[in-house]
Amino acid sequence: MNNNHHIESRDLPFIVDIRKHMPLSDLDEQQLRCSLRWVKFRRGQTIDRQNDLLRQMIFIASGSARTFYIDKGKEYNFSFTFAPHFLIKPHGLISLKERMIFVQFMEDTEVCYIPVNSLDNNADIATAEIYKFIAESIGNYADYLEELVVMLRMDARQRYEWVINKYPRLLELISITQLASFLNVTKETLYRIRSGKY
Repeated sequence: MNNNHHIESRDLPFIVDIRKHMPLSDLDEQQLRCSLRWVKFRRGQTIDRQNDLLRQMIFIASGSARTFYIDKGKEYNFSFTFAPHFLIKPHGLISLKERMIFVQFMEDTEVCYIPVNSLDNNADIATAEIYKFIAESIGNYADYLEELVVMLRMDARQRYEWVINKYPRLLELISITQLASFLNVTKETLYRIRSGKY
């Protein structure tokens, strides 16, 4: 982990988004960037609920990740997240002990976050601009859920076209089985869609 990572504000789109939605002074921005913690992951590296990072609001600055869970021995792909974007994860499922939640990085990836426990333990860090970071991550998540609800109302071919348009590089990074799981179709159906026979 590199806590001394320096990055210009222009490289952090969520700061631009915060400025659009709420006041953020230069001092606020400086304090926000100083509060960020940075972590790099290699392609294929996976974290689970045992890793404290999974409980944080995580921004993917570069790279990509897939979030999935295992229920009764079967893997379900919950989401894919490509930089620059806050990591999409099933917040409600993380607290359920019977479900195993994982984030796997689909390529070399760098993330940043603000330790949630620092807000409780350090009054100097628990400042308004950090709550703005959290608010922006929640807004990001709400936007994704809205898109997802619309996508789930589509038929199988339309769902496939939606995900390929949204994530053009996805098939370079995941298997057909993983994509079928996300789209809630069988592999056979997905092969038929891709071959134009559906």
